[in-house]
Amino acid sequence: MLLIMKIIGCKMKTKKHYQERMVNGLDVIALAELWNLNPCEFNILKYLLRNKGQDIEDMQKIQDYASRQEEILERRIINKRIVKL
Repeated sequence: MLLIMKIIGCKMKTKKHYQERMVNGLDVIALAELWNLNPCEFNILKYLLRNKGQDIEDMQKIQDYASRQEEILERRIINKRIVKL
């Protein structure tokens, strides 16, 4: 675990509201870098893993970022179809 964090250059200064919901000892930034997440995916993970007592607001933010990511994916599909024509 620590080896992974050293490899990706993550310093272990995880904010308190993320410490309770770490995944295999990795914080949200280490996971995002390890999984090569785009900004929308990163924010979805960030709000999912934090614990600030704002679960309803965080779920609303997750919905917003998921909608944005859906739009991005739909545009990519449309653009691929246009390029093939």
